[in-house]
Amino acid sequence: MRAKRFTAIIVSVILIITVGIVTTAINFSDKAEKNFLSSVNSRNRDETVVAVVDGEKIYQYEIDVKLAAIELNKANTPEEYHYMIEELSPEEILNKRIRNIVLLNEAKRQGITADYQQAAKYIKESYDMIMAANDEQTEFYKKYIEEIEMTEEEYLKLATDIYYNALLRDGLYKKYCEGREEDSATLKQEFENYASELVSKATVEIKTVTK
Repeated sequence: MRAKRFTAIIVSVILIITVGIVTTAINFSDKAEKNFLSSVNSRNRDETVVAVVDGEKIYQYEIDVKLAAIELNKANTPEEYHYMIEELSPEEILNKRIRNIVLLNEAKRQGITADYQQAAKYIKESYDMIMAANDEQTEFYKKYIEEIEMTEEEYLKLATDIYYNALLRDGLYKKYCEGREEDSATLKQEFENYASELVSKATVEIKTVTK
């Protein structure tokens, strides 16, 4: 029964896009929830610059929020399914953030585009669905919006931008795969090698050791 309940996942799309949280029908852990909401509060943000990638700054609070999101996912997921959660160290989170910046810049350099209005429509429809549910996920989402101290319009713009950037990175991957006949696993590995090469050529300055 427990496994069946877990497989009936209600996905909060915008929280996945912005911070990587997968919300389910299972009750949130109070401790993990409070820790996550505290991490996103602007008054608690550690704005130490941990790295600069091609002129773009990465802050310590970005690492902190992702770590708190991972813990919240674990607290909100039955133990037998923890293997499905991507658990990352601070260094791995930083490296992934660096990689995403580099890939996004390369996608833009190659002129890859996506439909921004469609992205905005998708985000707004997802948001409206979450709010209309009027359940515990809705309440958690309202707390989240309150803690990040943004208006609804500001947050939807932020979520749309993040989703749009993800579409551009996906577009870069699709362009890389065009005309190639390798199997999907080989293509993914080759793309990772390509991404690593791009990172090695980027201007990356690590400022401080993450927590």
